[in-house]
Amino acid sequence: MKEDTRMNVLQVTSGFRKGVSGGIPSVLFNYCTAPAFEDREIHFDYLSLGYQTFEPYREQLEEKGGTLYNLDIHSTGMKQMFEIIAKLSAFIKRKAYDVVHINSGALTQVLACAIAAKLAGTPRIIVHSHNALVKVKSREILYALLKPLFYMVADDYFACAEIAAKSMFPSGILKKNRWIMIPNAIEIDRFMYDEEIRAQYRKELGLEDKFVIGHVGRFNAQKNHSFLLDVYYDVLKFKPDAVLLLVGTGDLQSKILAKAENLNISDKVIFTGQRRDANNLMQAMDVFVFPSLYEGLGMVLIEAQVSGLRVVTSDKVPYRETNVTDCISYLPLNQKAAWVEEICRPAVEMKRQDRSREIAESGYDIAVAAEKLKKIYLSKL
Repeated sequence: MKEDTRMNVLQVTSGFRKGVSGGIPSVLFNYCTAPAFEDREIHFDYLSLGYQTFEPYREQLEEKGGTLYNLDIHSTGMKQMFEIIAKLSAFIKRKAYDVVHINSGALTQVLACAIAAKLAGTPRIIVHSHNALVKVKSREILYALLKPLFYMVADDYFACAEIAAKSMFPSGILKKNRWIMIPNAIEIDRFMYDEEIRAQYRKELGLEDKFVIGHVGRFNAQKNHSFLLDVYYDVLKFKPDAVLLLVGTGDLQSKILAKAENLNISDKVIFTGQRRDANNLMQAMDVFVFPSLYEGLGMVLIEAQVSGLRVVTSDKVPYRETNVTDCISYLPLNQKAAWVEEICRPAVEMKRQDRSREIAESGYDIAVAAEKLKKIYLSKL
């Protein structure tokens, strides 16, 4: 009989981009530190395959008793898959977790992690789809061949939205409705509209008399910052007082900075880097613009709507899961003029106000969602 009667769960993320945390660690942090898990009935550890994605949350996670691990894998292609299987299976064998919860973005990485956990004899393996996969014909053929392998290595299937489930899971799981919706829930109180915080941050950033267009997200191809700069460039023709506030970091940040300089608008674009106070920075914004090429959900869209921030997003994000309030509008990426028009729409048409009740009723309250996740973890003890 083992001395530790707690359920031991390993949360796994990829972390193949140096210095980038991203949305998945943020979601997991929200869940694992929620009141539902304060009784320590379930113990969490955190592992990144490449660079440590949980680093911004290290202090709080370690205070909760968790340990952060990193396998330091930096290979690519098939070599990466074999390295994941070898290193992760050896690691799990040493630690003997009850549950391995896999939260990587790419199907091949999720599958490699699941194979590793299976080889290590893990009693329960959860594969969690957080994103919509890029539709490339050659990849679609490969994914169609790989998806059925999940039947042999996974026990439970989680997804943040229907489109994320369809992207990752085999057809039988979808047809039999065997996957579970785990929303990208948030601590709603942190994002509620606050006039004082808005005034404070606008003053600190020198934005008191500016029209602030905001974006929160990693600097990678998916987030489509280049298109955002093109739209902003045209917005300036109608709103010379407009400022673009970009929150986040990533591989393409230097490229976007260079483009801003080439467009001669770099003095009007604020790059904040990675921030832990994105909730307060959202208060300072007048409109939130999110031109992603694809998304499993886009958690920041939910966060932005809590405070009644007007949101303009691409029609590539899941409509059913993100259309929670009347603050949000969806536009195709091939109609740049429509983006400019919507962003410049007079603010008097929509008064900024707290929309937290609508968000909570839509299932995005972390207190409620974490209780649901806890019951799922404990359901097969």
